[in-house]
Amino acid sequence: MNKCGFSVEGYCSGPNNPSKSFKRGMRRGSERLKSIGRSLGFGVSTAVFPEDLRVYEKKIYDPQDKFLLRMNRLFVISCILAVAVDPLFFYLPLVDQEKNCIGIDRKLAITTTTVRTLVDAFYLLRMFLQFHTAYIAPSSRVFGRGELVIDPGQIAQRYLRRYFTADFLSVLPIPQIIVWKFLNTLTGIDVMTTKDALLFIVMLQLIPRFFRIFPLTSELKRAAGVFAETAWAGAAYYLLWYMLASHVSTY
Repeated sequence: MNKCGFSVEGYCSGPNNPSKSFKRGMRRGSERLKSIGRSLGFGVSTAVFPEDLRVYEKKIYDPQDKFLLRMNRLFVISCILAVAVDPLFFYLPLVDQEKNCIGIDRKLAITTTTVRTLVDAFYLLRMFLQFHTAYIAPSSRVFGRGELVIDPGQIAQRYLRRYFTADFLSVLPIPQIIVWKFLNTLTGIDVMTTKDALLFIVMLQLIPRFFRIFPLTSELKRAAGVFAETAWAGAAYYLLWYMLASHVSTY
C-alpha cells in the first residue's frame, strides 16, 4: 500500500520527501505573493535579485559590487580632502611690502583652484555612478530577501529626490571662477572684493561639502558592513579625520 507524503501543493511526493516538498511549496508561495504584490501596485516595475543583475542588458551596479565599494571608499577620502582644501582660499590675499598694497598670492591661487577642480571632477564620477546603482525595493524587504530596483528611471528619480541637490551645490566651481576672474586684477579694491566673495561662497559651500560625507559612509557601511576592512585602514581613516579637524581649527 503506497502512502502519500505531505505536500503543500497537494501532490503525492513519497514518504521520504516531506521536507523538500514543504520548502518547494513555500518558495513557490513566496513568489506568488510577490507577483500579486506587484500586480496590486505595492512592488516595483523592474526588480531582480542580486544574482540576476549580471544578466541585465543595461549596466546597473549592485550596491555590494566590489568595484563600487572600492570607489565609495575613495569618494569618502576625496570628500575629506575637499573640506581640507577649501580654507586655503582664505590665504590668497597678501600684503606686498615693497609696493605697499594688497595683492593675491598667485602660486597659492593656482595650486588651490587646481586641486579643488581635480577633487570635484573626481566626485562627478560618484554622481554619475549614483544614476547607475541599484537599490533595494522597500516593499520587498518583508520577504526577508530584498529585490534590487534596476529601472534607470526609478534610480534617477530616487537620487534626484534625496542627495542630488547637495551634491550639485557642493561641486559648483564658484570659488575657482571668482579667483580666475580677479587673478590678474591686483588693485586693492578688487582684491578685497574677491576676499569677501570667497569668504561667503566657501563658507556656504562648506555645509553640503561636509555633510555629504555622512550618507556616503552610512551607505558604505550598510553595503559592506564596515568602512575599513583592516585595522590599519581604519586607523588611517580616523587619523585623516583628526588631521582634518586640526587643520580646519587653525583657520
